[in-house]
Amino acid sequence: MTPADVAENLMPKSFEENAESCLNKLIQSLENAKEEARLKAVEDARIKAEEEAAKKIEENGEKVQETDAKLGDGEGKKSNQDTEIVQVGDGKENGVLTA
Repeated sequence: MTPADVAENLMPKSFEENAESCLNKLIQSLENAKEEARLKAVEDARIKAEEEAAKKIEENGEKVQETDAKLGDGEGKKSNQDTEIVQVGDGKENGVLTA
């Protein structure tokens, strides 16, 4: 809340308004501003958490792709520490892909 907002709330708008009603209006405005700031902070925190979660998911996806790339060389060969499987032919048996 800016000083101009405070001044606006303290100035009487009519002859019926007195100092007490203006102060009550200022207090209400301050409480509203405080609640709006709290809600904005909660929303910002939620958005930041979602962005971080998406980033982690993206990083994990890249790690999985890197792992897949390390496991296979893209020519039908997949290597493992103990064994090596070499695909011969088109890799299909009765229309079903086989390893």
